[in-house]
Amino acid sequence: MYKRSILLVILCFSQICFSQTDRNQKFQQIYAMLFAREYEKAKQQIDFELIASKNETEQILGYVALSYYLSLQHEKNTPYQQIKVAEKIEQLAEKGNNPCYKAYAEYAHVLLYKSLHKKKLFIESFNRTLNILNQYADENFLFCNLYFIKNGCTLAEIDQKKEYQDFIRNLKYAKKSKNPVNINTAINDLAKFHGYEYGTEVNKKSLDSVNFYLQQYYQNIAKVKYLPAQKMMFLTYETNHATTLVYEQKNGEAIKNLKKILEENKNNPDMIDMLFILYNNIGRIYQLNEDYEQALSYYLKAYALKDSKRIPTYGLIPLLNNISIIYKNSGKYKEALQFETEKAMLIKKGAEDDNEILEAFHQSEKRKSILEGKNRDLRGERYFYIGIVIFSTLIIILLALLIRYRRKINKQKNALLETEHIRMEAEQELTKKKYMIAELQLSHKNSVLTEIKGKTKEHDIDKLLKEEHLQDQNFNTIQNTIINIHPDFFNQLKILSKNKLTPLEIKYASFIYLHMDNHQISSYTKSDLNAVRVAKHRLKKKLGIGKEESIEDFIQNIKIKP
Repeated sequence: MYKRSILLVILCFSQICFSQTDRNQKFQQIYAMLFAREYEKAKQQIDFELIASKNETEQILGYVALSYYLSLQHEKNTPYQQIKVAEKIEQLAEKGNNPCYKAYAEYAHVLLYKSLHKKKLFIESFNRTLNILNQYADENFLFCNLYFIKNGCTLAEIDQKKEYQDFIRNLKYAKKSKNPVNINTAINDLAKFHGYEYGTEVNKKSLDSVNFYLQQYYQNIAKVKYLPAQKMMFLTYETNHATTLVYEQKNGEAIKNLKKILEENKNNPDMIDMLFILYNNIGRIYQLNEDYEQALSYYLKAYALKDSKRIPTYGLIPLLNNISIIYKNSGKYKEALQFETEKAMLIKKGAEDDNEILEAFHQSEKRKSILEGKNRDLRGERYFYIGIVIFSTLIIILLALLIRYRRKINKQKNALLETEHIRMEAEQELTKKKYMIAELQLSHKNSVLTEIKGKTKEHDIDKLLKEEHLQDQNFNTIQNTIINIHPDFFNQLKILSKNKLTPLEIKYASFIYLHMDNHQISSYTKSDLNAVRVAKHRLKKKLGIGKEESIEDFIQNIKIKP
């Protein structure tokens, strides 16, 4: 039983951990400071580097770091501060945009419930934190710190076999976090586990495991870059090694090693709790050797440090008990009664303080319940307004679609109207062309009739009328052909001409458009070739065709108006 108590006291100080992400270097630095017992320096970093930060994540993690910092203090008002900090983290998590913040809030409650000895609430909060963190790949640092806390509670309850896998998980997450302090602390926890195992079931296998993990711990110390943390690890190793010497029945060598550590650190005010542990453990080893005088001497040196805020009540009570036992066995009942009475008063005072703290905790839980109710109401209102916004948005979308559809329909109607308008214009243009052609025919007939007046013989008149009738039929065919091929031809011809074209010139243009050569035109019009050439030359001038350009190419390439 003494061996178990010695190892618990020696190694308990190595559980330095707090929540942070794998990526946050400020957290890594603060963690190393807390491990090295640079509490005030770490507190300044927490206040000015994290809590004062404008970054939402750093701010909430600053409060999480503060909650762990407070869990390492042993002042009377510390639990009250922990409650307030836990409430603050909950408020920030509720307002924040990151779902992972809920894990940070739960982590703060894990620390609080541990301080309040609320085992059931502790386990529930621990499991909720794990469930949230399982959704994230970069929170290994927080994972292993959770297991540091739980494993410390597990060792206190001596239920190692059931919980051994938690120590293995602790090391796994520590390695994933790549933080050397985390890794060595996890290795030290495994050494601690096997030390308790050896204390309950004395066997060589457990002792070999202790030595194996302590050797790993020693080899990894050089990987820690922060020198104060590295120094603390050397101290941890030497202290733990002294404990293994006790297991191996080498008590004298163990005392020698512990006294050496004591001498090296006795003037360091930040090591008061460590000095308390060293005095206490040297006294226990002397007590094991039945050297009660030396044991009492070192117990009293530890007792002299009792007023320091670094010494927890749970460490004083067993010390007072050991001093009382030694005085009682030595026949000094008055002194024994003095320390027994002080122990009883300390237990009573602790119970009273616990009641006050529990009352404050219940008030906090009540405020938390009220806050959760308000939050539920706010969420209900938020969902209501969100529903209104969504409904309004859908209405707006539907109206927009309806307007778009009506615009599309109107556009189609306008397109149909435009098409109809174009069709009507084309029909009007065709009517104009027909009228123009009819005008051309009428003009030709008038010229023929004038020519008839000059004829005297009746058979000549009949012959001329027959020929004219035939020409009318042929030219009707020509007109229809041109209109089918080029509906806008005659109109374009008018536009291109600089002077008004005569009906005959229009006929010549039509013949040219249909690729009729001079002989064909001469035959059709009963004119000689020279008259055809002169007519074409005049037409060329009226159309403004250059000397080098062919009238045939010009007329045959007249484009349809778009």
